Amino acid sequence: MTITITERNCDIGEALNRAIHSSITGVMDKFHESAFTANVKIEHAGSSFQFQVYVRTSSGDEMRVDETNSNAYAAVENIAKHMEKQLRRSKRQRTSSRTRHHP
Repeated sequence: MTITITERNCDIGEALNRAIHSSITGVMDKFHESAFTANVKIEHAGSSFQFQVYVRTSSGDEMRVDETNSNAYAAVENIAKHMEKQLRRSKRQRTSSRTRHHP
């Protein structure tokens, strides 16, 4: 598990850093993805925060989530929701392709 956070035009502080780590780790643990690499880019533009999150799992899944919000903590929550949705879809596709019977 590696999470790299890159800040641009801002200093996010320790609390937001912990929130990002715990959100991403929580989502990945929920889907039993213990080995993953995540790159988080945060940019403060005007009155909003722009997040770009790129995650690659050990099973080969890749996902990218972009989020813009004036509240950085709300953005982190939305990113976690998007990640869960993408992982759920990916898992469903993998399991449905295995259970499909071809005549």
